[in-house]
Amino acid sequence: LPGSASHYIAIDKERKIAYIGIKGSTSFSDLLTDCCMRAVPYDLKGPFVEGGPDTIWAHEGISLAAKSLADALETLIEELLCPNGYQLYITGHSLGASVACLLGMILRSRLGLKYPRLLTDNGSIIKVLAFACPPVLDHDAALACRSFTTTVVNNSDIIPRWSISNLLILME
Repeated sequence: LPGSASHYIAIDKERKIAYIGIKGSTSFSDLLTDCCMRAVPYDLKGPFVEGGPDTIWAHEGISLAAKSLADALETLIEELLCPNGYQLYITGHSLGASVACLLGMILRSRLGLKYPRLLTDNGSIIKVLAFACPPVLDHDAALACRSFTTTVVNNSDIIPRWSISNLLILME
C-alpha cells in the first residue's frame, strides 16, 4: 500500500546480529509513496542521538512508511533483540534506503527512553546502511545521523540528488 515499505528480517543467532532489509521502489504504490514529497514535521518520542532534536522535518510519504514499519517492529526489537544484546543493521536501496534512515531514527528515539545507551552508541547497536538514498530529512537532522548512518551513492546516480529545487534547475 502507499505509505508502507516491504521488508524482511534475518537473524544471525551465533553473531547476535539482526538485519532489516527494505526494498526500493518497484510498484505503483511505491511510486505514490515517493511522490508524497512534501516536507512535514515529525515529532519523535525523544531525541535519536544525545542532545538531538525531538522534532524533525521529513519527506511525508517516506515518514509514513517508516512510522508504519517502526510500529510493526518496535515490540520485537524492544522485547527480544535489545535485551539479548543483538546488534541491528537496517539497510535498503532508494526508497528502502530512505525508509531505513528514518526507521533508524525512529527506533533510536523510541527505544532510547528504555535503553539510553542507544543515544550514545555511535552505531554499534543500531546501524543504518543506505544505498542511493534520496533526500528525506532537513539539514540538521541529516547531520545528526552521521554517527549511525552510512550512505553509499553512485557517482552518476540522480536519485540521491533529487529535490524540487534541482528539478526546477533541470527544467530551465
